[in-house]
Amino acid sequence: MIVLAGLLLCGGCGQENHASPDTGGAKLTSSLSEYARQLLDADNGSMDAQQKNILRSVIKHGKVSVSDYEAAWQRYSSCVTDKGYNKPQMIRYPNGLQHPDSDDASPELATDLNAVEKQARDLDACDTAHVEAVQKLYMLQVGNPSLYKDQDEGALDCLKRHNLVSTSYTLEQYKKDSGAWAHGSDDLGFDPNNAEVRGCLAANGHLFVSAGNE
Repeated sequence: MIVLAGLLLCGGCGQENHASPDTGGAKLTSSLSEYARQLLDADNGSMDAQQKNILRSVIKHGKVSVSDYEAAWQRYSSCVTDKGYNKPQMIRYPNGLQHPDSDDASPELATDLNAVEKQARDLDACDTAHVEAVQKLYMLQVGNPSLYKDQDEGALDCLKRHNLVSTSYTLEQYKKDSGAWAHGSDDLGFDPNNAEVRGCLAANGHLFVSAGNE
């Protein structure tokens, strides 16, 4: 079973002008290429060469290739295992987006605060070096191609583009349903068990993790 766990810290999370009449429509940036340029310019030396090359490719071509995206996550996984941790188990969505299932410490480390903190630093370093910026771009590409600054607007637009909610479904309704869902309600305007719905929401800041077996 996949459950909603929280919100990703996404520095913006996509493409054409597709503003819905009930949204503000403010944009994160003018294009995916421009956002890639911003991310590259903001690098303080933490990105590896391969991730920077992917950003340069996005600046030139305006999109993240699937092969580049997969390779970035493979490098992340190798980084994690090279530091002595288990290979990350990935959550994957129909739109191609993926992220680690969770970064929780193993039971052996759970009582050792120093070990837990070291693991968090190590995994964060792997993420920053190999995939963080690419993930931000790919989230926009598959889930918010209109580049809405407000992730709720991005999620609503994604749900509408994929016919996962009615055309009359509003941003106000989406916000209300999101709050109700967080409190356990399933009387919603969208189906939270639908994999495509989860893909839209994950691409716009929601983090899902596995919770046992269905």
